[in-house]
Amino acid sequence: MTARRLGVATAVALMLVGGAGGAAAQTYATPKTEAQFRVEWQAGKSRKGAPILEGYVYNTRPTGATDVRLLVEILDAQGGVIGKTYGVVFGVVNAFDRVYFDVALPVTGAGYRVSVSSFELRGGGGGM
Repeated sequence: MTARRLGVATAVALMLVGGAGGAAAQTYATPKTEAQFRVEWQAGKSRKGAPILEGYVYNTRPTGATDVRLLVEILDAQGGVIGKTYGVVFGVVNAFDRVYFDVALPVTGAGYRVSVSSFELRGGGGGM
């Protein structure tokens, strides 16, 4: 495991809040971030067989963003939230670009909602 992957795994593990998850590729955004970002993801398994979500955060604006944080809501079969966890998008999401992410999950479930919960504009400003 590379040092970066180990750092990513450690950071994500420290941010786990709890819950369950599992779903097909989807997109989701909050009203506050949908003008800036689009998130595409799919449920999968890590090399060790643990549940993860992986995908890309797309920046749709002419301003780069850093410190992009993801909220993963874990859903039951009826669509109710039964848990949540947080992930980090490492690096800069440049203007009109995308960056890969993966988020470790405690367990699989019926579905997920993934959204950008906060970010900082590159060169000043911020957003939530």
